[in-house]
Amino acid sequence: MIVNHFKVYGEIGNYIIRMPELSTLGKLPEEKRNFIMNHKYAFVCFKDFDAASKAVNKVSYEKLTNKEYNKELNAIVDALKKQQGMSEENLYRCACFIIENCDNYKADFGNDTKLKEFIKAFEKHMVENDNVYTVKDKSDRMECCQYLIY
Repeated sequence: MIVNHFKVYGEIGNYIIRMPELSTLGKLPEEKRNFIMNHKYAFVCFKDFDAASKAVNKVSYEKLTNKEYNKELNAIVDALKKQQGMSEENLYRCACFIIENCDNYKADFGNDTKLKEFIKAFEKHMVENDNVYTVKDKSDRMECCQYLIY
C-alpha cells in the first residue's frame, strides 16, 4: 500500500516500513502502548527531490479512505491554482485550511472575491504561526515530512 501510494509522485529509490516492537516500549501505560502498536512507520526515499516535495505538499492534507473529502480538497486546489501568487507548496495546505476554518466555504466557493478572502485568512494564519499550518482533523491521514540527505 505505501509504495503504491507514493510511487505516483515519482520514482522511489528505496523504502523501509517498520512496526514498533512491544518489547521496546517499556512500562508505558496500556493505552499509550496500544496507540503506538497500531501505527506503522515508513521511510520513502525518492530518487528526485521534486517528487519528494510533491508528496510532502499533498499527502498530509488528503484522507486515506474518504474519496469525497479528497475530491472536495482537489476542487479547492484547482480554484487556488487560478489565483495569482499561491505557491505549489501551499496549495493543499490552504485548501485544507479553508475546509477546516472557513464557514460556508461551499456556498461561497464560486465567488472569486470570497476565495480571495479565504486566501488572505490563510496567509494571515501562516504569518502568525511561523509559516506552519497544523491539520486539525488528523483522522484517516498520513503524516508526511521531508528530509534532505546528502
